Amino acid sequence: MLHQQRELTLLSMCIWGEARGNGNLAQQAVGFVVRNRVRSRREQFGSGWREVLLKPYQFSAFNQEGGSREEMFKPLEHDSEQIWRSCFGGALIAYESLYDDPSRTALFYYSGTRTPYWAQQMEETLRLKDFVFLTDGK
Repeated sequence: MLHQQRELTLLSMCIWGEARGNGNLAQQAVGFVVRNRVRSRREQFGSGWREVLLKPYQFSAFNQEGGSREEMFKPLEHDSEQIWRSCFGGALIAYESLYDDPSRTALFYYSGTRTPYWAQQMEETLRLKDFVFLTDGK
């Protein structure tokens, strides 16, 4: 069912699943991380919006276990219309590259206070409350 969604809808779902409790800038930055991966054309990320978004274990919202995958199909049953509109707006901004990239060319991010092992050698590009955006310099 995920594979049948339009790219912009998938991006909105990703932002909703990953950053709905955060501000517009964090939501846009998450969207731009996806955009940056699409543009990088690196094999590790996949090619095209759909493949990048749905690549296993890249965005926890789409993981089978522990994510909000099922809730994403009916976000208005789990959140307000205002939150969904904000996530959709962030997705549209990133998808169409309407503004400058707030993530500052990040290809990765994590949330929380502990730096994951995979992020320890990366360069931080932006920190927004719970989110840390990173690039690997490649």
